[in-house]
Amino acid sequence: MLKGTDIRFYPMWWILFTLAFCIVIIPKKTVGSIAVGLDDLICLALLPFVLWFLLSESWLFKGWRLGLLCIWLMIVFTGIVYGLLGSAYYLEQLTIPTEMWQYMKRLIFFYFTLYLAWNRKISSERFYSVLVVVVVVAALMGIIQVLPGSAGRTLANVYARTDVVKSKLLDRSFFLARNYGIAGHSIAWGGFSAFSVAIAASCLAAGRQYTKDLKLFTRLLIWSLLLMSLFNVVLSGSKASILSLLVILTVILSDTIYRNRRNIRFMVKLSIMMGTFVSLTAYFLMSRLAYLMYRVMSLLETRGGGRLEQVNMALALVNDWFSPFFGVGNVYQRAMATSFGTEVEPVFLFVNYGLVGVLLRYGLLAIVLMISWRLVARSTGADRILAMAAVSSILGYAFFSLGYFFFQEIYVGLLPWLLYGWVVGRYFRQSRDRQIGLA
Repeated sequence: MLKGTDIRFYPMWWILFTLAFCIVIIPKKTVGSIAVGLDDLICLALLPFVLWFLLSESWLFKGWRLGLLCIWLMIVFTGIVYGLLGSAYYLEQLTIPTEMWQYMKRLIFFYFTLYLAWNRKISSERFYSVLVVVVVVAALMGIIQVLPGSAGRTLANVYARTDVVKSKLLDRSFFLARNYGIAGHSIAWGGFSAFSVAIAASCLAAGRQYTKDLKLFTRLLIWSLLLMSLFNVVLSGSKASILSLLVILTVILSDTIYRNRRNIRFMVKLSIMMGTFVSLTAYFLMSRLAYLMYRVMSLLETRGGGRLEQVNMALALVNDWFSPFFGVGNVYQRAMATSFGTEVEPVFLFVNYGLVGVLLRYGLLAIVLMISWRLVARSTGADRILAMAAVSSILGYAFFSLGYFFFQEIYVGLLPWLLYGWVVGRYFRQSRDRQIGLA
C-alpha cells in the first residue's frame, strides 16, 4: 500500500489490530437472545490493557485529552445509572441496561487504536492498508450476495440477523431486493458502505502529492473499493444511506476542489471521473435508482411514514419534569414504544438518556470531528487520508442517524471507532512531537 515509515514493526500489536478489524467479516452467533461475536471476545481481552493505559498515562488527563476521556466515562456511567433508575421507576423492576456494553466496546476500541497511534506501534500506512483490505473483502461479500445463484443467497443467510430476514432472501428479484451485506440489515449495510466510500474517496481525492507512493495494484484496489461501495449503497435501498453518501462526497469533493481550485488540469480530470461514475451508476443500476425514487416519493406522501409514528410513540413517554433531562431508559422505551428502538437516533437518544445524554454523545463526535479536521489541515500522506475519512464519515453518519442507528448499531458500528481512535492518537502524537521539536 502506501510506503511505510521508519516505525519499528511490532508483530503482536499488528495481529491484535488486524483481528480487531476482522470483526465485521466474522459473523456473529446468537446465544440465547444475545448476539455474540469476535468483537465481544477481543474487547474482553483488551479491557485490562485499556484500563491500564488509561490509569498509567498522565498525559491523558490534560486539556482536550481529559475532556475527551471524561465524556466517554460520563456516557457509560450515566447510561448505566439512567437505565437502572428508569427500569426501577417506570417498570418497577431493576433491569441492567445491557446496551451499554456497545458503548464500552466503542471506548475500548477507540483507546486501543489511540494507544497504538500515540506510541507508534504501527505506522499510519499499515493502518490504512489493513483498513482497505478488510473493507474490500466486506464490500465484495455484499456484491456477491446480489448475484444470481445459490452462493450469494447462502452468504446472505450466514449474515442475516433474524429468521424474517432469511425468509425475504428466498424469493427476491434484483429490482426489489434490498442487499443486507455483512451487516445482516439493509440500512446498516448501506451506512457501512457509505463509510467505505469515505475510506476510498479520501485517498483518491488526496492527489498525487499525497499518494505518489501508491503501487498500481493498490490504486486498482482502492478504485474497486469505491465502485463496489457505491453499488452497495444503492443496492441497500436505504434513503438514509443515500443521504449519508451525498454528504460524504460533498465534503471530500469540496475539500478537493478548494485545494486544487487553480489546477485546471486536475479539475478537468475530476469532472471526467465524476461524469463517468454517474453514467456507470445510471446504466447498471437504473432499475434500483427507480426503486429508490419510488421509496422517497412514498415517504413524502406519507409524511415520514413509520419513522414519524415511532417518533410520536417515543416522545409520548417523556411526560414528566425530569425525563427531558435524564430520559426514561432504554428498557422502558423498548417496552412501551418500539421493541427494536426508535430508528430516528437523535430522538432515540433523547428519550433514552435525555438532553444530557444527547449532548454527551454528540459532544464526543464534535470533539473527534474537530481534532480530525485539524489533522487534515496539517498532515500529509496516510495521516491526511485517514483524517479526511474520519471527517467525512462523521458528518455522513450524523445525517445517517436520522434514519437508523449509529451509536447503537451492533454488527458493523464498531469499525469506525477504530479509525476515530487512530486519528485522535495521531493528532496527539504530532502535537507532542511539535512541542519537543521532533516534527
